[in-house]
Amino acid sequence: MIVLTGGMLILIACVRAGRYAAALLRERCRRLLDADAGLLALSRETGYLAVPLADGLATAAQEAGRAAALFQTAQDTLRRGDGISGGEAWMYALQQTAQLWTDNEAAALSAVAAGLGAADAETQKKHLVLARQRLAACYRVAADAEARYGKLWRSMGWAGGAVLILLLI
Repeated sequence: MIVLTGGMLILIACVRAGRYAAALLRERCRRLLDADAGLLALSRETGYLAVPLADGLATAAQEAGRAAALFQTAQDTLRRGDGISGGEAWMYALQQTAQLWTDNEAAALSAVAAGLGAADAETQKKHLVLARQRLAACYRVAADAEARYGKLWRSMGWAGGAVLILLLI
């Protein structure tokens, strides 16, 4: 009876570990989609509505969902009034949220910093469009990894648990 209970606990732990690893891949895809939604909102706010950058970042943070920390940190940094530009505030926010992004994703998001708040609306919009295109490429890579490795991690949880039980029996 104890062996059966122990085996079930091992199997449950391994399955949960596999599902957790797959969920991390799925969360990365969702965060990239949310960052794209935030960039789209920022583009709309700064380009068409011509609102102040800090207010545009606040609206983008509301739209960004899981990536809201990036936009919120940039807005808070800009509102502090330390005399830094919008691009510097964006890069600071990107450094503060670096654990959320891979190197390629951070490079794509850093394209936003060029001229943010310092250039005319058309130039800012071009940089935001470029960043969104780069982020879309990162999303395709992440979605491919999630499709390929998500199922693998879930299966490895079951298989790893079964092998571990057989080794312990």
